[in-house]
Amino acid sequence: MFCNLITYGAIFESLCRDVSSRMTNTETHDSHSPSLIENAWRFVIAELRDQYTVIFPSTLSIPIQHQRMDIMQVRIRAIAWLLAFAMPLWSLIDAVAFPHDVWTSMLVARLLAGAGFASFLLIENLLRVKGARGFWMLHAQIAIIFAIPTLFYFFCPLPLEPSGDAHPFAAAIAFSYYLLPFIIFTGIGLFPLTLLEAVGFAVPLLAIYTLGNLYFPSVHSPLSSMGTLWIMAVVAVISILVSISQLRLLIALVTYSAYDVLTDCLSRRSGEEIVKTLWNYSLRQKMNLSIAFIDLDKFKTINDNFGHRVGDSVLANAAATIKQSARKSDFVIRWGGEEFLIIMTDTDIENATAVLTRLSRNGFGQRPDGDVQTASIGLAERIADDMQDEKQLIELADQRLYQAKAAGRNRCIGSKVVILR
Repeated sequence: MFCNLITYGAIFESLCRDVSSRMTNTETHDSHSPSLIENAWRFVIAELRDQYTVIFPSTLSIPIQHQRMDIMQVRIRAIAWLLAFAMPLWSLIDAVAFPHDVWTSMLVARLLAGAGFASFLLIENLLRVKGARGFWMLHAQIAIIFAIPTLFYFFCPLPLEPSGDAHPFAAAIAFSYYLLPFIIFTGIGLFPLTLLEAVGFAVPLLAIYTLGNLYFPSVHSPLSSMGTLWIMAVVAVISILVSISQLRLLIALVTYSAYDVLTDCLSRRSGEEIVKTLWNYSLRQKMNLSIAFIDLDKFKTINDNFGHRVGDSVLANAAATIKQSARKSDFVIRWGGEEFLIIMTDTDIENATAVLTRLSRNGFGQRPDGDVQTASIGLAERIADDMQDEKQLIELADQRLYQAKAAGRNRCIGSKVVILR
């Protein structure tokens, strides 16, 4: 990230120098120079904002959060199943490598660790919660996955460093136990985490293992304490970078599938998930939820008379106008063809009408013949219209959209027969 900051600073500096040289070589200031500086500054700001998407979890969009939580849940369950069987079964290797008394005590520790993972699988369904609370419960599950092998490392009777005349196989197995903390640190890279989340797991683990090596005399490492700490830190940093790389890939894939390429609005599939999520949230918080169904008027005539290429341009301009007039908290979805949905959270009929008034006043772009592109709008609100589910809310907004079209287009009809022209 810091390298990127330096790069963007160099780009901005070079652009400024280029503008400065143009201004000194001409008697009058170039009228385009301020726009070059402004564009360079906007580029830097946009790139910095892009960096924040992999730093803070709150900056991730709802589709990305949903996909990320599903992936992490699957991997948590897979790791728990694997270790629930692998921890006890590894005792067969211990039986060959260590004396019977050492093997017996380690078998007990392994059975307890396996039982811990099995118990986690039994209660794992109870820990699955939707919404913001589910976000924190998911982190608690990851913490449990890290905690069980950590407790095993500190409390099982690890064999001391083998003597020089020990069997090579026994020496290799004994040394593998000392590598367990490093293996646990690599587990961070299995999850698509933001920088803040990954550091939140790595730093406590690093502190636990550092203090544990000091206060647990049974834990014996063949490496020096400073060397062990340094290697752990390096492994932790690499795991954090791998985790962030996974998140970047996930963001790219979800963005490609969740957003419409032409209009840069949310696609219908991801939009349906967002509507359902916001509906459940509005029910829990007893908040308003308004939906505006927008249909561009006489859009088919543009495709018929000017071709689909021109129609796509008009559609993209209309989508850009809708997003500019909408608030930052609103969600704009391309529902299909020339139809759009605006999801307005914590917004009653009056405030939704104000948003649509501003949108209608600005228009929806320009048609190829020079006329202003208009639209018909149907408005519905959860509380005012006493809706039972999100599908019924969308259907009501769709019905009012057709009422607006039947009444002559270029208007909005809501629960209070709101008409905007």
